[in-house]
Amino acid sequence: MMHTARDKVAAFKSKIQLYQKRVQDGDITFFTEMMTLLGSMPDAECSFHDEISTHLLAVNDAIESYFPGLNDYCTDAWIYRPFSLKDSAISDTDVAAKVEFYQIRKDSQLKVDFAEQELPTFWAKVKDYCPILSMRALTMLIQSPSAYR
Repeated sequence: MMHTARDKVAAFKSKIQLYQKRVQDGDITFFTEMMTLLGSMPDAECSFHDEISTHLLAVNDAIESYFPGLNDYCTDAWIYRPFSLKDSAISDTDVAAKVEFYQIRKDSQLKVDFAEQELPTFWAKVKDYCPILSMRALTMLIQSPSAYR
């Protein structure tokens, strides 16, 4: 399966949030280098939990500013797994897209094509058959990752 830059950024953001929560709870054991350094000094302990927590929060905020809408990632799962998700993957209020989603899911040849092709190739192929979903999927899949704003 294709791993996108968005997947990696979302995973990194989740790790930062986990680390920040652990630091707030007083646990810094995942900072192995710092633990090694503190362990080599008698009676040493970390006295700057608040600074670490503040920094991790700032990193999380920076990720949000560079990658807005990252929390909405699960709403795009239909792109990667159109044949295995429930019908609710596309909102009932988005009628035209939902109709196209039904068309794709009931087409056995498209299911074979999906299994054999790269994601962008598949979604480009269905452009005439399902233009709304194809355009949405291709827009997501062809975004080039960049830190430039």
